[in-house]
Amino acid sequence: MSRLGAGAMATVFLAEHPRINKRVAIKVIHHELATNKEMVSRFFTEARAASQINHENVVDILDFGQTPEGDNFMVMEYLDGQTISARLRAAGRLEIPVALHITMQIADALAAAHDKGVVHRDLKPDNIFLIRRLTNPDYVKILDFGLAKLLVGGEALQHRTSSGSVLGTPHYMAPEQCEGKPSIDGRADLYSVGCILFQMITGELPFPGDGFAEVLIKHLSEPPPRPSSLVPSMPASVEKLILHCLAKKVEYRFQSAAELLQALYDPEAFSQRIGNDPIAICGPMPGQQRPPLLPPQMATVVGGVPAGLTTGPRLQPSAQETNILVQQPEQRGPNLPTIPVAPIDPQAKPVGGLGKLSALPHAPAAPQPPAVPHAPATTRPPAPPHAPRIVAPR
Repeated sequence: MSRLGAGAMATVFLAEHPRINKRVAIKVIHHELATNKEMVSRFFTEARAASQINHENVVDILDFGQTPEGDNFMVMEYLDGQTISARLRAAGRLEIPVALHITMQIADALAAAHDKGVVHRDLKPDNIFLIRRLTNPDYVKILDFGLAKLLVGGEALQHRTSSGSVLGTPHYMAPEQCEGKPSIDGRADLYSVGCILFQMITGELPFPGDGFAEVLIKHLSEPPPRPSSLVPSMPASVEKLILHCLAKKVEYRFQSAAELLQALYDPEAFSQRIGNDPIAICGPMPGQQRPPLLPPQMATVVGGVPAGLTTGPRLQPSAQETNILVQQPEQRGPNLPTIPVAPIDPQAKPVGGLGKLSALPHAPAAPQPPAVPHAPATTRPPAPPHAPRIVAPR
């Protein structure tokens, strides 16, 4: 019926089924690429990957094959809407609730894809379509699984991912993709989701740049900018969620799309669980060697001191070192204590400081030192009847 658009690999046409009068989209690989085995393989990888996921937020593949003339084609559901990138060009940025609603649908689709062993590897605003369905004006459809990695029995079934190859769109690529690592899993998709969510809310890319190499270096070495620096009204819980997606090291990100989806449903609960520790939120920066985080049960404190406050040397970097969280002591997490050194009033109720206690419950009173010249002698107050007992971590 008409030409809908074209990309580097294929052209998409609007067509209609003659018997049921249903509109469909037909994607046809460019004729000059028909003899390129890798391009043809990618084309049919997309068809197989999307069809085996079978999720409402992934585009439906109705048929695929090759015509007698040698044209490779794919028949998909016709989508009447726009991509996220087109929406951002028109609106600049999206309201936070709208962006979270869209991201929840993306995470739900990725959870289904990863469960089937499909890693997209090229998520970007151009590959996410928004349509109206019933009462949902921003119904998500994920497109273009041409770079998808299919895993069966734990082994990759692929034709193009050799060690050292870099595949994807640079502004949304995870650091491990930028390094060309062959062992890419679903957590790379979650990093891309973090880039997309950052852009939807702020209207800016987290790592902008004109050159391919420039952007890759930023993904590998620069800390992610704080979204609230661009949108001051952003809740801290949403900022933590985005930064957690953008952790350089995969072990510090969300470990599954289902985990990300749970955080999206309740960002405040996620914020309380993860706390304010910069390392817990988005991990160490490259080259920053830090020991693993101590779980709260490793530091048990009895009597007035909040549980989870460690008493040993500081193991984690400060907010100034990471340049990610707000640089105010009262917003630092339990593993980053800033404890003022002040005299302890033994008559006051303990409030959780770790200063040296004046006396133990049954210790004899210490002798008074001689009076300081030109100052009247003072009488040492009695020891508190129930001084708190501190049990240091083993």
